[in-house]
Amino acid sequence: MKPVKIILKFLLILSTSVIILAAVLAIYYASINTKSAKVYLDQRHKNITYKETETGKLKLDIYMPKRKLFAKIPVLVYFHGGGWDSGCKNISGKELEIVNGILEAGFAVVSVDYRLTSDTNKFPVHHSDGADAIRWIIKNADTYGFNKNKINIIGASAGGHMALLLGIAGNQFGDDTSDFRIRSIIDLCGPTDLADLSDYTPSGREWMEGVLYNFIGGTYEEKKEAYEFASPINHIRKDMPPIFMTHGMKDDLIPFAQAEKFYNKALSAKAKVTFVPVKNGNHYFDAPKNEEMDPPVIKIAIKMLVFLLKHNLF
Repeated sequence: MKPVKIILKFLLILSTSVIILAAVLAIYYASINTKSAKVYLDQRHKNITYKETETGKLKLDIYMPKRKLFAKIPVLVYFHGGGWDSGCKNISGKELEIVNGILEAGFAVVSVDYRLTSDTNKFPVHHSDGADAIRWIIKNADTYGFNKNKINIIGASAGGHMALLLGIAGNQFGDDTSDFRIRSIIDLCGPTDLADLSDYTPSGREWMEGVLYNFIGGTYEEKKEAYEFASPINHIRKDMPPIFMTHGMKDDLIPFAQAEKFYNKALSAKAKVTFVPVKNGNHYFDAPKNEEMDPPVIKIAIKMLVFLLKHNLF
């Protein structure tokens, strides 16, 4: 009978611990979800100017969380894609579905506009704007109840490149000189090496060379240092923020190998990188006709959310 008594005692202790933990969490949840706190939830603050440039004002949108799960709200900063020369901060479609899941988990999302490539706007103005947007969020954290020590970044395609470079080397960009540290980085199919296009198909390489010529302001031979500096793969270090990468294995715009070689180099540096390859996924996370992605978008979103929670709970 002695083993039975031991098991029963263990179960009693376990059930008591679970009840106490549940009670503590309930008290904590009630304490941070006061009537005054709920007033600020599930709101959108649109077109807030964070910076003025010679070509006009730059703005951002703030999506407040749907519920408060943290005493101070962690933030996910979103940078849109579009080859650095198109796109805007407006969130819609699949991106909005993912954002809604993040808002449900107690995060605020801040979507940022930055200067796009033009005759006068060349690298690094895009990233200077992105870095200054992050600094603005940190400086105004108390106004919105944000946790200035829990600023995370996400981006897709060119936005993924923005997220990686700003997350790893962001203090080297911007008009402001104040330092900041990013909590975690999420890269969705972004280019990681602008200096080596050997991964691309001949037609894809020709297209990318044209995009990069406009983005950097010259060819690789003319602007070698800029191409190298603009490549996130060249900034990998052991103590960089944790990174979540996902990339379609059938991406015909940014080759899957771009993510793969970044991941392998990060492993060699013993950096913290979570890599989710997507079978049958293209650049937009769609599968060819009569095929299915593995993992599907919903599972990728769940993995991404788990990653964010893991690095922001404490």
